[in-house]
Amino acid sequence: MTKKDAPEPDLGRNEELLLLSIWKLGENAYGVTLREAYREATGKGLNFGSLYNTLYRLVRKGLARSRESGPESRQGGRRKILYTITPNGKRALRDALDARRRAWDGIPGLSAEEKPGLRPLPRRRAGPPRSSAGCRCSKGCSPFPTTSSPSTPAASRPMAFPAPGSGL
Repeated sequence: MTKKDAPEPDLGRNEELLLLSIWKLGENAYGVTLREAYREATGKGLNFGSLYNTLYRLVRKGLARSRESGPESRQGGRRKILYTITPNGKRALRDALDARRRAWDGIPGLSAEEKPGLRPLPRRRAGPPRSSAGCRCSKGCSPFPTTSSPSTPAASRPMAFPAPGSGL
């Protein structure tokens, strides 16, 4: 079997959440920020062993790439391992979302509002481009934009997925 013929990789929950976080964080996706993004998305912690094992699997499957950053500018600054999503990673996320939607569509009597995290996302309003932190201000906000108030627990906010065919 050639790499071209290989079956599409299935994503586990942690793989899916971390891959989404890598995509959202862009150039700022490294261990600590990914762990914080996971906590914000799920309301639960992820130990570093599980985090790095999952990241290793994503790289091995060709869904993410890793590279070493330059050392931090402060004295004794360490290098970071930065992660980026690959086109195959984006495709795997879209496939996972499509599969989830098909599975939820089979439940009789369930309205679109009752399908968790699967409602179409509202269109973003036009305005200044978002900063790498994910917001339109320069106050050091969270890397994840939310429409709910900051007092709303992360576990109760729906997780945003890119729409299939949106080119993201």
